[in-house]
Amino acid sequence: ARLVAQRERQRGQTPFESTPLDPGTYQVTLRREGRREIRCPALIRAGREQRIDIDLSAGEPDDGEALIIAGAAFVGGHESNPHARERRRVDLGPFFLARLPVTFADYLLFVTDCLTRGGTQADLHLPRTEDGDPYFRWDGKSFRADRIARWGGSPSTWPALPVFGIPLGSAVAYAAWQSARTGKRYRIPTEWE
Repeated sequence: ARLVAQRERQRGQTPFESTPLDPGTYQVTLRREGRREIRCPALIRAGREQRIDIDLSAGEPDDGEALIIAGAAFVGGHESNPHARERRRVDLGPFFLARLPVTFADYLLFVTDCLTRGGTQADLHLPRTEDGDPYFRWDGKSFRADRIARWGGSPSTWPALPVFGIPLGSAVAYAAWQSARTGKRYRIPTEWE
């Protein structure tokens, strides 16, 4: 992934110029008449001045999404690990991130849509075990949790589990499907995000 600088756009000033804050994690809340309240996390580091820019030109977060504000992130290993990558600063733009992971129920709607459209790709997108067996089987009407059922537990809880056992290409295809379905742009977060 490549970070691309965008032209700065002035949207107006908040009611304060500078506010001293102790180091720590904060939640920034934006309220505007007739608009949804927006909350986003902010990390304030000791001994540093931090500017927080929030660009809402991409829209507002939906229910179940969080706005992650632009700022610097440090990627790489920790100084206590001599084999870790060198730490470096990466500037991130703002983005929305789902508060909860995609569940099997959410993901299987995508696979079901692939099946009903007659796509041959549906089988490739099925969540699978390490040995290649699908966790779910299509019975002609819906998916049955054949492989997951071996783990025990209540069948009603399986659809609520976070999806696993899919390759990156299937996760990208799911994001593209969500984008087409909702009209919003979905993608897989980068390593830094």
